[in-house]
This record gives sequence, C-alpha cells and structure tokens, in this order.
Amino acid sequence: MPVSEKFNIFEKLPIEILFQIFANLPLAEVVKFKHLNKQLTQLVNNYLAEEIKVKKIACGYNFSLILLESGRVFAMGANNYGQLGLLGEEKRLAPSEIIGIEPIAYLSVGFTHAIMLSQKKRIWIMGNNAEQQLSFKKDALKKIQLQCVSTKNDVEKIIACDFTTAYSDKNGIYQLGNNHLKPLIINNNLKLLPRWLQIPVNLNIADISAGKEHVLLLTAEGSVYGIGSNKHGLLGLDDKITHCENWTLLPIKQAIKIKATDLASFILMSNQDLMAAGINSARQLEVSDIPYFSFFKKIAVDIINFDAHEFHTIYIDSSGKLYALGNNDQGQLGIGLADCSKELLQIDKPKSTLPMINKNSENSPLSLISLVKSTSPFFKPKENKGIKDSINRNRDNSHVFN
Repeated sequence: MPVSEKFNIFEKLPIEILFQIFANLPLAEVVKFKHLNKQLTQLVNNYLAEEIKVKKIACGYNFSLILLESGRVFAMGANNYGQLGLLGEEKRLAPSEIIGIEPIAYLSVGFTHAIMLSQKKRIWIMGNNAEQQLSFKKDALKKIQLQCVSTKNDVEKIIACDFTTAYSDKNGIYQLGNNHLKPLIINNNLKLLPRWLQIPVNLNIADISAGKEHVLLLTAEGSVYGIGSNKHGLLGLDDKITHCENWTLLPIKQAIKIKATDLASFILMSNQDLMAAGINSARQLEVSDIPYFSFFKKIAVDIINFDAHEFHTIYIDSSGKLYALGNNDQGQLGIGLADCSKELLQIDKPKSTLPMINKNSENSPLSLISLVKSTSPFFKPKENKGIKDSINRNRDNSHVFN
C-alpha cells in the first residue's frame, strides 16, 4: 500500500482512536506524523499540547527525570548505572523518553538510582544497587537495568533518597539499602528522614525535607521552620547565627513547597516566586558568581514546580517552560540538542542578570571550595559527612558551569 494511502487511513479514524494509537507510541514517533502529512499536523499539535504537561521533576546527583501528567517519563544525564532506564550506559544530553514501561503515577530518585510507581500500583526500578537499595530479590546485580519487580500486595507509596529506598503497602513500610535514614509517613506521604531528627508534635506539618546538615519543615499554614546548620546561609538566617539547635521559624510566609539539598534550601511561594539560600558553587541557585546567599533570595518568578540536587536545579514556569541551571557535566540539565527536542521537552538555561566575578577572585565559586573545607564540624559530627563531602564530589567538575 502506498505511503499516502496509509496516512489517508489515519485521517479517517475518529480522533479518540487516533489519540489512543498515539498513546502507545513514543512521542518522538508521534511527532513524525505532523511532518509527513500536513492534514495531521493540527491533530498532532493538539495531542502534544495535552500530553506534554509536567507533573513532577526529580533530580539525582548527575541525572534527572521528568514525569508527565500522562504517565510518560523522560530522562537525561549520566546512565553509567542504568539510572535513566535507557539502553546502553552513555549519558543523554537532552530529555529522552523511557519506553517499554507502564504509565507512571509517581517517581522518586536517590543519588544514582530511581524507583517509579505505575498507575497499576507496580514498582519499576533502575540504577545503582551497590548498597542493596534496589534489592527486591536475592542475588540482585549491582547495576539494575530498567525492570518491573513483583510485590505481594499493591504498592501504595514509594520514596528514594541518597542510597536508600522505601515503599509501603496495606501491611506496612519496607526499607532497602542504607539504614541511616528512616521511613516515616508525613502528611500522607512517605519520607526518608535522618534518624536523629525529632518531629515536632505541636505543628500542622505539610512536608519535611532534609539535607546533610539542615532540615526544613513546611506547615499547612505556609510557614517554614528550620533546624541544624546555617553555615553559608543554609537556613537563610543572619550570618551571626551558625546553628539552630531547635526548630526555628524562618522569615518566610505563604510557602507551598520546600526542598533541602546538602548545599542549599529552596522554597516555592504561593505567589510563584522561587526563593533560595545557601551555596552557589556550581551556579545551581543563580547564574552568577556570588558564592553563597546568606538570606533567602528570589531566583525565579512565575514558577509552579521545581526540584534540585546538590549541584543542579530544574524548574518550570506557569507557561510550561522548563529551565535548568548548575553543573551539566553529564547532561543532567537536559539542555543539549536532540531530535524532536524542540517539539517535545525543550529545556533552557535562565539568563544571567548579574555581572560575573573573576574565577580567580576570593569570592568565586572555586575559592568557595577552600572556604567550605575549612569550616567547623557538621550538624552530626560523629558521621563526618556533610557539606565538605558534597563539595569534594564536585571538585573534579568545579570548572563546569554550563
């Protein structure tokens, strides 16, 4: 049958049937329809407009995942452990769709591993298993390629953080990997939090997010509390305050989302301002050479969602436009060129509005590495982990400010 006749068949199909066909194809294949037949262009455009709506952004150490409302998942960055769920181990510089999976309802990432919960309540896993964080069965490999794992009951919630994974079903909560974190249900969401952390009983808690040295707490009323280290502005408080032994109310009102990384704090406000405080060593807070923010600073406006890891940040504005900043040595920002990237998930870098500082000056991000290495012990001194370890992980790539 001639190609033209094949596309005539598609033109005659009801829109519902045609869209169902699209739903079972990778989006890169769907885009081809609009280029091969002009009469299908508008239908494809309408489908993509509804299909490409971001539900969740998840940033790992050197990779990122983006979940769409439809259940599709895109991945970019390092794939040396199979953490992208894509074939091969080469890094991906632009968002690539994970194929061969069920529609995903929720996902979460650790340092170099990921776990996804499908709309059918089944778990999909991929990535580093060196700490047994993905060992759902005996004799699991240290590198887990994308796979669906079986559980006795339907899974209700999942979470991954650092080198730990947890999930829950009707019978309880189960933990895999490193046990330095403990799983807790906070506001009906599964979280992994430091074992030393005392949860306040007098606050109406909406969320809690922990870095190595500090923790943020969001209340249902929109207030934000912090505890732990304020070195280099981790809690956005005055430089004179180096540490908060108890939960301390931060100068933030009407917050709707929080995120604490090892090096910074992020807060999304109800007016869609994205605020940040802490270390800017890889320009992950702002495209400038200001080494750290002692107080919370507005870094973006009109933002509806975001996520961040130690050295990179991704956020989306109300128009659906994605932006990324920070370290991009493995392509984790997803700003590289790829087939159909402009048709699908295009990610840009935000423009710098501030002058750059000489990289050899005492205030440059490179100099900050030496500054942080000379700081006092961390929030939990016995663990000997924290900001220093985070900075050291980025030393070899500290010159990369894509």
